[in-house]
Amino acid sequence: MKKFALTLLCLGLLTGCGRVEPDIHSSEAPVINDTTESASTDEAEDPARTTSADKDKKEKSTNTTKAKTSFTTRSPEELAKLTSAAAKGKTNNNTKTGSVSSGGRIITNQGGTNKQPATAAPTQPPTPAPTQAPTERVITDKFVVGTDGVAFYVNGEKKQLLNVDTAAILNTTQPPQTYIIEEDFDFDLNKDVFVPTQIGTSNVPGKYFRYDPNTDSYVEWDQLNALNNLVQTNANDGVLTVHDKTNAVEYEDKYYSWEGGSLVLKGRDKQYTGVDGQVYKDFYTIENGAEKLYMKQHILLGEDNSYLGAEDITPQENAPQDNTTQE
Repeated sequence: MKKFALTLLCLGLLTGCGRVEPDIHSSEAPVINDTTESASTDEAEDPARTTSADKDKKEKSTNTTKAKTSFTTRSPEELAKLTSAAAKGKTNNNTKTGSVSSGGRIITNQGGTNKQPATAAPTQPPTPAPTQAPTERVITDKFVVGTDGVAFYVNGEKKQLLNVDTAAILNTTQPPQTYIIEEDFDFDLNKDVFVPTQIGTSNVPGKYFRYDPNTDSYVEWDQLNALNNLVQTNANDGVLTVHDKTNAVEYEDKYYSWEGGSLVLKGRDKQYTGVDGQVYKDFYTIENGAEKLYMKQHILLGEDNSYLGAEDITPQENAPQDNTTQE
């Protein structure tokens, strides 16, 4: 038994003497788990067999553990080199990243945090909608103005071209067809057509077309075209009025009616400036081609030519007649 105990003591002394102190300047990081296992082995010895040599061995083992723990702190130069090497590895390889802990240990993260971006699934281009064959433009307007005249359409089909100068109504900011006037000018309950040839003038010259219901077409209207002015209709009296304006003060109104399909002048009013500078207005009736003055007025106007009133100055049989009212 004493031989066995002596043998164990010798082996313990040889084991303690055989430890190699680590080089604190070594660049290799120590494995702390190995030191812990050695200390644990020493502490696991039977306390009954502990001798002074064992106490020395434990103190030496404790000092060794402290030395192994303390040597992990590196100089600033080594930390700078290691940090630079870790940064280069992160930049060049993009697979490993390193960082320095507060205690100076280098902790290497294998595999890195930079991952390749996921490749998106290719998207298919949208399927274009089936194209439809172009359709012809459907004419919904009754009249379409062109440089060659005014086209008359029925149910979307061109039926007739009215021969008229359209330059004036084409050279406007408004749609040209808005200037075409449909009016029953002969009181036969059918709408006729007037196309102006001038815009923005005191008088409105143009061209008339009479509607023929038998042919569903228009015919140039010579009697109204001779007036060369737009007429105003009064269906209640069957009278057409032509207003022919000379200036801001002077004008003449003529009154027509239809007799047997013919346009007949039935009367006229004329406002004019007399030789005395005053403004007068004469009223005439026309019967069987004979003209008769039935009333004369002195027109009172304001400074801006606004109408203030009229004074009846119808002449007596011996009163002089104003020849300017006679044609």
